[in-house]
Amino acid sequence: IISGSEHIFGSLWFFERLIESINSIKDTYKLILEDKLDENKRKNDIIEFYKLFLHSWLKNDEILKFGNQSILRTIEIELLQLYINDPNEVLELLFSFKHSKDDSIEILMKNHKYFYLAKYYDHLNDKNQFLYYWKGLIEGTFIDDEFTKNLDKRKSLRYLTNYISKHCSKEPDIIKRYGEWLLLNHVSYGLILYTSPELMNSDINQVSILRLLDETEEGRSQKLIYLNY
Repeated sequence: IISGSEHIFGSLWFFERLIESINSIKDTYKLILEDKLDENKRKNDIIEFYKLFLHSWLKNDEILKFGNQSILRTIEIELLQLYINDPNEVLELLFSFKHSKDDSIEILMKNHKYFYLAKYYDHLNDKNQFLYYWKGLIEGTFIDDEFTKNLDKRKSLRYLTNYISKHCSKEPDIIKRYGEWLLLNHVSYGLILYTSPELMNSDINQVSILRLLDETEEGRSQKLIYLNY
């Protein structure tokens, strides 16, 4: 059940009550698999029990008395790997983690869960990484079915422009990088960004915007919108 020793950190294996409980679950799991009757149901039942077991230990104050964050790190890693394919649980779980940020990012990347990765970076307030992966999902650089299930291109572009307007109004490098990309590839959303009230006081080169609009047929057709603004 447990993923392997490479995901176990700190003094977990010396924490007597926890290791005894894990071994008991593993022994029970082995016996269940030996019984072929309703094997899938039995397997699911024991995994669900194991999840509850890990959740209970994650909330157990006794662990904190040891002053060893590695135990909690191990539990968080194991929970993420158990829930990695559960769209109803994984984000809430990720957002609750406090001890396994780098490990969680690595697991999401290895499993190609780029939508969850972008949302996790959003939760961490890492603007550059969130925008990098979100743009990559829109362009198709990163492929993730969960992204297309949740958002079509129109909604994903609108989310991007709203994010930049709300969170990056004082970051001219981000506005320029993604604003120029939008103007050249998704003109109407580039104009939505540059005409948003949140960017009224931002450092924006209007001449550069007009030049970019002149580079595409769609841009030239919508240039008047920006001039009137």
